Order: sequence, then structure tokens, then C-alpha cells
Amino acid sequence: METLTETLTALGLLSLAPLLWKMRRAFRQTALAGASLWFALAWLTLVIVRVVTVGDAASTGTQSLAWYIAATLSLSPAIAVLGARWPTARVWNTFVVLPLLAVFLWPVAVGVLRGSRWEHWVLEEPMVLGYLLVLVMGTGNYVGSRWTLPAFVWGAAWLLIVPALCPAFARFVPDARMGRQLGTLLITLAGWSIDWSVWKVLPQSGTEIPLERVWSDFRDLFGVVWSRRVQERFNEQAQQERWNVRIGSNGFEDSAGRNWNSYPPSAVDLAAAETHVRWLLQKFVESDWIDCRMKGRI
Repeated sequence: METLTETLTALGLLSLAPLLWKMRRAFRQTALAGASLWFALAWLTLVIVRVVTVGDAASTGTQSLAWYIAATLSLSPAIAVLGARWPTARVWNTFVVLPLLAVFLWPVAVGVLRGSRWEHWVLEEPMVLGYLLVLVMGTGNYVGSRWTLPAFVWGAAWLLIVPALCPAFARFVPDARMGRQLGTLLITLAGWSIDWSVWKVLPQSGTEIPLERVWSDFRDLFGVVWSRRVQERFNEQAQQERWNVRIGSNGFEDSAGRNWNSYPPSAVDLAAAETHVRWLLQKFVESDWIDCRMKGRI
């Protein structure tokens, strides 16, 4: 029965392949191209680990090692997003994402250099704590966006898998085999929820003002960190120029905090807002990306 469950979860992970293609399309003409490659690598590694460990004894150190490698690579996409800005995106991947992976994979490298026997491999407490910290950083970037539910589900999946690799934390989570089954199921659910709740509503059909659609899509793709920085810079400029336009927590609004759909901006303010948004987003997306969303296409 357990082998059947593991096989089904492996098939569930394989079913996410079309999502990666949709994600690649969504990331076109943006600085997120590198993140899409990390997503593909993390997914491929996870599928391989899930497939090759079906039916094996989950307590072996070799399996723990394989799942830890998959867990480590799963951090890379969200961390890559935090540096997704031209022209530094490639530098970020080289000098931040890769060193981060090297740090977390150091226990694996040490074992290889020492010729250790993987049957007795376990994860130490500091590495678990460091992993959880980076996991929170990555998933937290999407809390408050349309990606909120997938981010929580994704994070919960690895909370079931990684602590079980460390004897000190294992007593707080389900046993290793059950945790991996539940974890891979949650990862599959996270992917399906992205497909259902995000891609099917791009662009947002209920938005009346095209610039709102541009901002909403940018915020949801790049997350809280970058959208907050752009929001602050826009609002500073709007205040200096005395535009009756601001970007609030729910999108564009007038200086009194009233939503655009209820209190449409003047043609002058709308033109000024569009010009400045285009200027601010030029380090993140191409002008064609903005044009498509202004026209209601992706």
C-alpha cells in the first residue's frame, strides 16, 4: 500500500511538467528567466529522488541524503527571485544563489571528500535551522499576493520533509516516510493551485484600468520585496510632483486612499503614472511585457 502511495505521489509530481512550461511563458520578457531555470532543476531533481526511492526503506542515510539534495535545490527559485533585476540578475545567481546552495550542500561535499558511508548520514541541527530561515524568506516573499496559498503549501511540504532528516527535530514531525508522502502531495497541490488560481486569471478580467493590471501582474510575479520597493519609489515621486495618484496595498488609488475603480484618475495623472511605472519597471520587465498587459493580453 505504501509503495502504491509513493508511486501515485511520483505521478503527481510528473503532472506538474505542463505548469513549468506555463511558468516559462509567464516569465518571458522579465528578469525572472533565471528563476524559471531553477524551478525546472528543482522539479527534475525532486522527481528523480521521488522515483528512485519508491518502495525503499525510508530510514536509510542514502535516501535522507537524496531528499536533502532535493530540498536544498528547492530553495533556489524563490531566492533567485529576490535578485531578479537587470542587469544584476546573472550576478545574483552566480554570487548569491550558487554560494547559498554550496553552504547547504557542504555536509554532502564533506562526506564525499572523506569517503563516508551514506547509510548513517543525518542532518545536523544548525543546517535545519538555516534551511528553515531561508525557506521562510523565500515563501514569505509571496504572502499577500495571488501566490499566497501555493507559497504556504509549498513551505509546509518541506517542513514535513526536512526536519525529519535530523534526529533532534524528527520527533516534532511525522516519520520520514510519511512526511515524504505528505510533502510530495502538498508540492503537487501547490503546483495545481498555481495553475488554477494564478495562470487562469492572467490578466485580471475585473480590472477596468489597464495600468492596474500591469501593477497586479508585476506584484504577483516578483513578490512583496520588489513590489514594495517600486511602490515606495513611485509614491515618493508622486508626492514630489503632486500627482493625485498613489500605490496602496490594494493597488492604485488617489492621494486620499480611494480606489481608482471608484474614483478614476484624471487623464493627466494617469499619463504621469504610466510613464513613471514604465520607467521604474524597466529593470524588471521589457516594454512589450507592459504593452501586452495594457492591451489585456499576456
